[in-house]
Amino acid sequence: MDRATPPFEVKFRFERGDFVAMTNALTRPTWRWRWLATVALIALWAIMLYVMAGSVERAWLVVRGAVQGRLPWDLYVVFAIVLLFPWLGHLVAPLTAAMVFKRNALANQEVTLSLDRAGIEGSGAGIQSRIAWSSVRRVIETPRHLFFAISKREAVTLPRRAFGSEQDYQAARAFALQQCGATPESR
Repeated sequence: MDRATPPFEVKFRFERGDFVAMTNALTRPTWRWRWLATVALIALWAIMLYVMAGSVERAWLVVRGAVQGRLPWDLYVVFAIVLLFPWLGHLVAPLTAAMVFKRNALANQEVTLSLDRAGIEGSGAGIQSRIAWSSVRRVIETPRHLFFAISKREAVTLPRRAFGSEQDYQAARAFALQQCGATPESR
């Protein structure tokens, strides 16, 4: 890309790292969600403990026993895993993405993306698509990629390495953000 005005066109090989980064960007929960999920899990356990114990007093006896280390060790492990899931569970999606990458039609294929006033046009491996800027639900930026999310699980991936220079990347980025009227989320 040699121009600082639209249309912008880049070519790149869609690699496993691009797919994993996209999956991670789309599925990574917010800090707020993680805290809410943790509080909800603790509340759910408190309700279950109350129901199983039959009274608040008996439930507190179980809690005191847990704090004093009088419960079987495997219950502590289960408790830790469940409480860590909101904080570490998002790591499962990128691992899965890495394993299923080869099933993707664009896996290791040359991709051409064009950004113009009408939207984003992509082609590669016999596939061609056009996405209007109005279809972009959110924009996610990482140090290596710019993602135009069109659903909870789909995004157009624009790797920074596809550009000849940082100036070209910044020009295309500014144009795209202006067209879709979005402020990028940083990840």
